[in-house]
Amino acid sequence: MNNNGKIIAAAAVGAAVGSVLGVLFAPEKGKDTRKKIKDKSNELANDVKNTISKGKEKFASFAQRNKDVSIESIDPIL
Repeated sequence: MNNNGKIIAAAAVGAAVGSVLGVLFAPEKGKDTRKKIKDKSNELANDVKNTISKGKEKFASFAQRNKDVSIESIDPIL
């Protein structure tokens, strides 16, 4: 994993931990707290899925560019 990936992962984990701690220490009913935790968990899961999806798209684009460059490099030889 490159440095950008590590930074994004650390930020996501930090945001999740901060959100959970903030909700746990808020003076609200247990039912409301559990709902907030569930909502934040779903939000974080969606953020992670979107980040992974964007990473896959970038990797596919990078792989295609390298494939195209490789083919262009080999083509004159053939």
